[in-house]
Amino acid sequence: PDHEPRVAALESRLDEAPDHEPRVAALESRLAEVPDHEPRISGLEEKIAALPDVGDVVSKTLEKELDPDSPAFYRIKSRLTEDIEDYLAPRLVEKIDDMKGELEESFKVSVEELLADKLERAVPAEAARIIREEIAALARELEG
Repeated sequence: PDHEPRVAALESRLDEAPDHEPRVAALESRLAEVPDHEPRISGLEEKIAALPDVGDVVSKTLEKELDPDSPAFYRIKSRLTEDIEDYLAPRLVEKIDDMKGELEESFKVSVEELLADKLERAVPAEAARIIREEIAALARELEG
């Protein structure tokens, strides 16, 4: 087979294609004019590397702020104390009222039990005294 006509057609189309060489050369020229940022980037990287560790800075700041002698620590402690008091005060009052009621009830029961016990012992003793007096009175009547 003769490929010559096909090759000629391809060559003809290739000749018709626009020449991009001038555009490529212009872009290369513009690219050569762009400043090299690598030294600047390297400098910034070095500065970043020289900065103190953020974790260390935060730790030191927190240690300073949470030192028991620092004003911030005092403010935090005061606020927490107020919050705890606000939380506990009503509960303590309620608990004290409950305990007071329980103590009053327990006291009443104890007094009632004590009085009942004394009454139980006192009634037979009183009855025996009355009986003895009656016997003594009868004995005097019989003698007299």
